Amino acid sequence: MSRRFAGKVALVTGGATGIGRATALAFAAEGARVVVADILAAGAETVAAIRAVGGEATYVCGDVAEPADVASMIAAAVRWGGRIDCAFNNAGIESVRAPLTEQPDDT
Repeated sequence: MSRRFAGKVALVTGGATGIGRATALAFAAEGARVVVADILAAGAETVAAIRAVGGEATYVCGDVAEPADVASMIAAAVRWGGRIDCAFNNAGIESVRAPLTEQPDDT
């Protein structure tokens, strides 16, 4: 069976729970080395689940609402994996609830 992401490095934000966790597990099942990034320490549990089935993963703590944290996540992913081939930008940020055309620029 061909594993579509064999040899690739995938960064998954919001990878501790829910859709992010499921996506991190799916990338790993397809052969990717996975960087699980999340503000929640439960990201380490996603990594443990990937490793338990023979996959490769690492956890990076960070908040996607903070530019410095995003830069640190990317740098850590590249240090660990040598590069980033895929990014699943799943983490959610609470902000103003309004139509896109009415969002403030900084949002």
